[in-house]
Amino acid sequence: MATETKIFNVNPGEDADVINTMANFGWELFGTQEIHNQKSESVETTKMDGTTRIDTTITTMHYIRITLQRDNGREAYSNLVQLEKEFFSLNTGNPTNVEKGSNLPAYLTTAVFLGVSFLSFKIITWLWTSAFWIPLFLSIIISSFVGGTFMNSEYYQSNEKLKQDCQEAWEAHNAPMFQRREEILKEAKALL
Repeated sequence: MATETKIFNVNPGEDADVINTMANFGWELFGTQEIHNQKSESVETTKMDGTTRIDTTITTMHYIRITLQRDNGREAYSNLVQLEKEFFSLNTGNPTNVEKGSNLPAYLTTAVFLGVSFLSFKIITWLWTSAFWIPLFLSIIISSFVGGTFMNSEYYQSNEKLKQDCQEAWEAHNAPMFQRREEILKEAKALL
């Protein structure tokens, strides 16, 4: 009996899904191993005043290694391989790829007013207090309107609506792919 072996490294909790999915294509569990590595690295720095600081970075790797085997001499082997390749070639993608927007208008407004205040300070030094502080206060007030609390509730409502619309569009677009994946699993089970 000739066998082939496949090894998967998956996040803890995903191992059962991988094993069950692969079982549809004739793979049998050969073994699992939980890998938990922790590496620590320390860097020592000495300042000019003689004080020493030690920074430690700890890196943790935690995953499950799954080893599967399949008899490549079985009758429907080539069909199972073909169905498996097709199944995994269908990409599910990410349904909600909507990131939080930036506060670029607020930052630009602040930068403009700070620039004006700096130039005003250089040009008219005797108006130091009013030339610097008035544009600064104006920039803070305008920033709160542009990117602050007045727009945040609207932003989050529109962001949630956008996520919902994105999810619905993703599901509608990928419905045929999910249907085909279900058909592939049924075909593969019938071959076993």
